[in-house]
Amino acid sequence: MSTVRVLITDDEPAGRASVRALLARDARAEIVAECATGPETVRAIHDHHPDLLFLDVQLPGQSGIAALNEVPEDIRPIVIFVTAHDAHALQSFDFETADYLLKPYSDARFRKALDRGIARLDRGRVTDLRRQLRDIAEGLGDGAEVAATRPTAERLPVRIGGGVRLIDLDEVIWIEAVRDYARLHTRSGEYLLRTTMAALEERLSSG
Repeated sequence: MSTVRVLITDDEPAGRASVRALLARDARAEIVAECATGPETVRAIHDHHPDLLFLDVQLPGQSGIAALNEVPEDIRPIVIFVTAHDAHALQSFDFETADYLLKPYSDARFRKALDRGIARLDRGRVTDLRRQLRDIAEGLGDGAEVAATRPTAERLPVRIGGGVRLIDLDEVIWIEAVRDYARLHTRSGEYLLRTTMAALEERLSSG
């Protein structure tokens, strides 16, 4: 199962503790740092490169949204805003926002937000995988040779019954990590690929 690197930002210790306790129940999440202010958050993103950020909007001295504006887009994580106020909801979606949690929230509502964050992250990984696959195909040759190799490079083999089907990457909506498998969510259904998300990414990047 791929681990999601999580950063928590809340100026209230109780707020950080609540998120920390709920994340501790989920094997998918690894907390890499906790912050109480906007500047700390910016530094932590640069230092730890989290995948997912639980971010309070109201922070002392600098809002969470202002802090995000200081982070380059290429390292900005998927964001789940956690706040007692809904006034900034519309503005928050200028970023890679997966959800907007209003305090107080239930455990079930938190889990839904986490699921949405991971789903958004997986969709981003699919986009990167598509780009890497096309780069690999284009690097194998040019002209007729590329035309011959591209169909294989842009398909993923999945087992169906006793056979194998090649799934076009353009059919994939997002990929979910499931222990030692990757579950492909496509327009035609769901399929299991016998590889981990990390192994798939490594194979593509090293190819």
